[in-house]
Amino acid sequence: MTAPAEGPWRKYQAATDPDSSASVEPAPAPAVQEPWTRYQIPPTTPTPAPQPASTDVPLSQVPGQAVQHVIPSAVKLGTGMLTALQHPIKTVEGLGSAAAGAVLKGLTPQAQQAIGEFVRNPGAIAHAISSANAIGGMYAQRYGNPQRVMNTIANDPMGFLADASTLLTGGEAVAGGAARVADVAGMARTAGATNALSTGLRVAGNVSNPMNALSLPASVIGHGLGYGYNMAAIGPKGMTYLRAVDERGPAVLTALQNVGAHQIVPGSLPTAAEAASPAAATRFSAMGDQAAQTLPDEYYQRLQDQNAARIAQVQQVGRTPADLQNARNLRQLASNFNYGVADTAVIPLDADFQALAQRPAIASAIREAQTIAANRNESLWDATTGALTGRGAHLIKTALDDAVTPNATTTNARNANAAIESARGDYLNWLEDRNPAYRTARNAHAIMSQPINQMEVGQYLEGQLTPALGEGTATQRATRYVGALDNAPTTIRRATNGAPRFQTLDQILTPVQLDQLNSVRDDLSRAKTTEQQVMAASGSGPNPARVGSDTIGGLKINLLNPIATVANRVFQIGAGRLNRAMSIQIATEMLNPELAANVLQRALGRQAVGQAIGHGAQAAGAVVTRAPAVYNVLADPQTSNALLR
Repeated sequence: MTAPAEGPWRKYQAATDPDSSASVEPAPAPAVQEPWTRYQIPPTTPTPAPQPASTDVPLSQVPGQAVQHVIPSAVKLGTGMLTALQHPIKTVEGLGSAAAGAVLKGLTPQAQQAIGEFVRNPGAIAHAISSANAIGGMYAQRYGNPQRVMNTIANDPMGFLADASTLLTGGEAVAGGAARVADVAGMARTAGATNALSTGLRVAGNVSNPMNALSLPASVIGHGLGYGYNMAAIGPKGMTYLRAVDERGPAVLTALQNVGAHQIVPGSLPTAAEAASPAAATRFSAMGDQAAQTLPDEYYQRLQDQNAARIAQVQQVGRTPADLQNARNLRQLASNFNYGVADTAVIPLDADFQALAQRPAIASAIREAQTIAANRNESLWDATTGALTGRGAHLIKTALDDAVTPNATTTNARNANAAIESARGDYLNWLEDRNPAYRTARNAHAIMSQPINQMEVGQYLEGQLTPALGEGTATQRATRYVGALDNAPTTIRRATNGAPRFQTLDQILTPVQLDQLNSVRDDLSRAKTTEQQVMAASGSGPNPARVGSDTIGGLKINLLNPIATVANRVFQIGAGRLNRAMSIQIATEMLNPELAANVLQRALGRQAVGQAIGHGAQAAGAVVTRAPAVYNVLADPQTSNALLR
């Protein structure tokens, strides 16, 4: 009979261990019955490290020995961790191969050969079994009998905890799977018991995991890496911007980059805080207010420039007092000529006039006109024909104008005005039809009055805006101008009775002029909104004047020793210099939305990288704690060679 074939796993079997109390496994089948062995990779056994004369530790000495070996045991575990980090792909492949090898070992040689030929890599079967044997052999050496368990606890306490944690949490996974199977099969009692076992194993595995000590440090290190990156890449100034925008960073950046919306009024360049006000980032507005205190002259000049642009915008409508007076003079000259021509006309008194004269408002106006003419030593009627003179007809029209009660408040007064307006309209239609020269005079007067009315509105608003711009707060300035804008239509009154000629500005102004006046309103309102956001922040925004202190101050050492005192003094000096330099930079940037946008964009981009670094480090720390036995396995040179070759 042929002698049994030797494999790299046989020397780890319990039968070769004189201390083992386990039963001896049967020898492998003869070589002639194992055709797969021709594909097996010849094992390479490294030279074992020299062992102490006696490695058995009595039970009474296990606790003391374990305490003494905590540090070297941890170093060993760290070696395995380093191996995994250096060869992550091979580690995963090796562990997967070992898991497959554990299954393949239970198959017959014929089945193993068939699988090897099917995957067209018979050598992979041998390698998988070799890897499984290596891991199994290592665990046999560590936990083959009670004495070996005590030796492992005493000499490698951290490795023991790593193995126990992984085995227990692995058992938890198996028990949990069994519970789900039992539940599906309808075995409620069995499912409950296995669920309880699963929970117990998970708790025990988590408690025994030596990597738990790395969870908090990994988290702290992750935050520290992110913070360190932020300090190095983003810098104190960029961090100040990020503190100011808080979670509204993207919205603030969008507002700052919206160059088209910056100058609502041409020439009125907003500060960065004003440009970003639509994002409602109150701390950013507060930082702008602090920046104004750093460069007061520059920010005061910006306000003066804004006010000048606002006045210039209103003057686009109002022009100048000289322009208004010239327009009035030209209108008067034209009216004198045109109405002079109309006054010479003689208008026959036809049946339509006789009907109109029966209406009380017109009859009253005729009497009023006759009185005015008599006082002038004139008459409404032509002395030769008895017809109505053109001048007399105009006096009747103005008398009808005066009959309208201005600012009527009662229902009867409003009804009376409506009746008089109706009679006046009918009379004007009759008069212009009978005296075309009068129609020409009225149309020319209306056309020449339109720019005069517009200039009157603009100059009224300028008169209200100029003192408003000298008000102490943006809220006061905006409120005063908005009130003037609302009241502007009623300021244009009739020369005859003082009644408002218009109800809304669009009856006077062109759409372009309306946009010009409304842009000043919107510009002042934006400044008002920014001011309100500053008040809402209540000083919670970052102070550019303390950017150095706020950043460096967090690094101060508060230990009572001379070295710490010197270090703190250095920090204070550095913070002071940083304060002045960076506060001026920030104040300068906050004057220009585009400059502030560039700084914020860089800070947000680098912040994202810093967060990725921090999260990556924390995630790596979490992975470290999940399968500690893997690092314990890789710490053993022989096993590591078997897995990673």
